[in-house]
Amino acid sequence: MRRQNVSQYRDFILACGHEIVANVEESDTVLLWTCAFREDIRDNSLAQIKYYQNECGKRVIVAGCLPDIDGKALAACFKGDVINWRQDVKKMAQIFGEPQNDLTHYSSIYAQQKFCDNSEIFRKKNPDKDVTFPDQFIKLVVAQGCNHKCSYCSERLVFPPYRSFPLGQLVEVCRALVSETNQTDVMLLADSVGEYGKDIGSSLPDLIRALCGIRSDIKIALNNLNLIDFIAYFADMRDFIKLGYIKHLNLPIQSASSRILKLMDREYSPADMHKVFSLLRELEFKDFDTHIIVGFPTETDSDFKETVDFILEYRPRYVLMNRYFEVSGIRCASLEGKVSAKDVTRRIDEAEKRFANAGVICNSENSELMKQRLAHINRSKL
Repeated sequence: MRRQNVSQYRDFILACGHEIVANVEESDTVLLWTCAFREDIRDNSLAQIKYYQNECGKRVIVAGCLPDIDGKALAACFKGDVINWRQDVKKMAQIFGEPQNDLTHYSSIYAQQKFCDNSEIFRKKNPDKDVTFPDQFIKLVVAQGCNHKCSYCSERLVFPPYRSFPLGQLVEVCRALVSETNQTDVMLLADSVGEYGKDIGSSLPDLIRALCGIRSDIKIALNNLNLIDFIAYFADMRDFIKLGYIKHLNLPIQSASSRILKLMDREYSPADMHKVFSLLRELEFKDFDTHIIVGFPTETDSDFKETVDFILEYRPRYVLMNRYFEVSGIRCASLEGKVSAKDVTRRIDEAEKRFANAGVICNSENSELMKQRLAHINRSKL
């Protein structure tokens, strides 16, 4: 989703009269977009910064999430220019110059054609390629930011105000890509896709109807759809599934324990979860996946069992199981009752076995897929 931002920065830099070169060796300046939404990814960003600062001999500029999520860790290893995301209009102009239009003018819609038909098969044939499930779709970034207030979310420390991209522009960009490629499976990407349109007098159902109006065989996948937004559009979502508009749903639950959901500040209850997933079962819609967090502060074995039992009741195709990671500044960091690493690992191991026995694909820190992805992402040994 950050490719939209990087594309915006690129267009602005070119408008300032600079040239973007093919490799680091030819450059005078390296601009790094960092990520720090959890501890291990933050450490990878810091390793990248150290590498380019110490080994490449280039001017390095740091942008993205890290400056606001963990500015202290950044300051400890980096003394160069920093572009804070919420201040990027001003800082991009200070660093690169001021063309006729400011950064906000360069916010073109980001869309990308699908890369493969089946990511699992493609990875087996091309183990050096970092390909994931969304690469089976046309990817369309529809919004930026999130108004939900989950207590564990570090990205709230950095997101600018929620911004939906214009419906008409999204439809035209998608129409052109469908016409060019004859691809008809489209994944809508956003930090919070369910909030689309609320800031511009539109809605996610409006966007889905408009995109499906491009061609009768358009199918939509929704990434990162908060259950509370599904419930808000419950009748529309039911109709879309019945009409065959929906190809895939990513519905992160994070937990099925009522107590833990409240501590997470998730806005739905287990009863709401059963309402949504029971609908999917009633409609015989099986193309959905979910995410869970293991070891949230004060989580007990009983709490986690509720989550595992819920997943086994509804059988998503895929579960992303994340260990709870903490960064300074997030609200839940002050909670007592931290779960030990040993207990988290034990819960992950036990859940993986139960999911495997039930035929549910699970991706965790122990899985081969995660190890491959981290190998691609983690370039600290360059």
